[in-house]
Amino acid sequence: VSAPYLDSVLYLLGITREGTRLRIAPCLPANWTTCMLHYTYGETVYEIAVVQVLAGIGRAPATVQVTVDGIAQEDGLVQLTDDRVAHEVMVEAHAEGVRDAKAL
Repeated sequence: VSAPYLDSVLYLLGITREGTRLRIAPCLPANWTTCMLHYTYGETVYEIAVVQVLAGIGRAPATVQVTVDGIAQEDGLVQLTDDRVAHEVMVEAHAEGVRDAKAL
């Protein structure tokens, strides 16, 4: 995978690495509902799924909920561990907006 492509994907998913943690703050286009990424840390794979839920204009503010292997991460960060076990990361992004212009 080319570096510019990977950088673009990481940007859209809002993934930044902070030492041994990942911060995920998605900024997906409004018409994207899901996006998946296999992130490798050492010999461990983190399967990251981002699901975008649009609430509609004037509804709930943007929020992000993160779970790792089914466990909610209160701080929204993913602690990276090189334990050679695959991990599932689910990111649910609730964003304000509408899916298409017809809804306006």
